[in-house]
Amino acid sequence: MGTTTKISWANATVNFWHGCIKVSEGCKYCYMYRDKEMHKQDPLKIVKRDFNVIRRELNKAIKDGVLFPGARVFTCSWSDFWLAEADEWRAEAIELIREYSQFNWLVLTKRPERMNLKLPDNVWLGVSVENCKNTERIDILKKYAKEYDFKGILFISAEPLIGSMNLIKQLVTRVGDGEGFDTPYYRTDIHWVIIGGESGNDRGKYRYRECFLHWIESLVMQCKQYEVPVFVKQSGTHIAKEYGYKDRHGGNMEEWPEWMKVREFPSGEMVKGEIV
Repeated sequence: MGTTTKISWANATVNFWHGCIKVSEGCKYCYMYRDKEMHKQDPLKIVKRDFNVIRRELNKAIKDGVLFPGARVFTCSWSDFWLAEADEWRAEAIELIREYSQFNWLVLTKRPERMNLKLPDNVWLGVSVENCKNTERIDILKKYAKEYDFKGILFISAEPLIGSMNLIKQLVTRVGDGEGFDTPYYRTDIHWVIIGGESGNDRGKYRYRECFLHWIESLVMQCKQYEVPVFVKQSGTHIAKEYGYKDRHGGNMEEWPEWMKVREFPSGEMVKGEIV
């Protein structure tokens, strides 16, 4: 467990298992592969953690005040919660999530077609969508929520953003023309969107791909149009280099254009001092 994390939209990370298998373009320069190889570990080896150890770590973090009611705990940051190789462990992971119901457990996947178990409502369930080729993952996410009567938060992680996207059809559904109004009435289907450009190196095995400010701005504006909370995590290395940012990942909000300085959460909470 990571009682602290550099992931700006989470308070902590908990990995029920380590290791993963690449499934799409977004996986190309995966940070888990880089970090595993740096520690001389095989990123393709799927290894389960001892769940009793995880419980002890959680209890200590609670006792020390590191974790608190409502904390956002990102699961399987070094894997995928719905990885086929972890099928026999998933029910136990769900039981632990249910046991620690005071936290918001963020489950993010590139494999929504494998979601076949009901999750507790203290889960925030999301899909990674890196470009327009992957938007069907959002449709599968919404279908799961309907079929399993899921009441938790649904979100999209557009990171690494490696292509422009129009997500309006996935974000909202037109449900009628309203009463006494000329404009149609829409229902928001997605409760949160995270945006981030890819970070990486200029040389070596783990590089980065282009991301442009107008791609990020378009997604921010789409979310704003329908009042979907949006969290811009980072610009990515390409934009950081193009505009001379000191933070090589483009994660320092002070270096961004004003429209980009937005870090909202589904509850309507905003990070104090970071919203302009």
